[in-house]
Amino acid sequence: MKALPTVQPTLLDRAIGYVAPARALTRYRDRVQFEAAARFFGPGGYQGAA
Repeated sequence: MKALPTVQPTLLDRAIGYVAPARALTRYRDRVQFEAAARFFGPGGYQGAA
């Protein structure tokens, strides 16, 4: 079983959290979902002529 994604808050995330905590929580949730999807489905993008 794969480990859960770990997303560390950046300086920008912490600044947003200080000014708008609800927006910071939404931003963090979205970043975690993006990381989970990238681990499950791969990096994404087109394979093209590969």
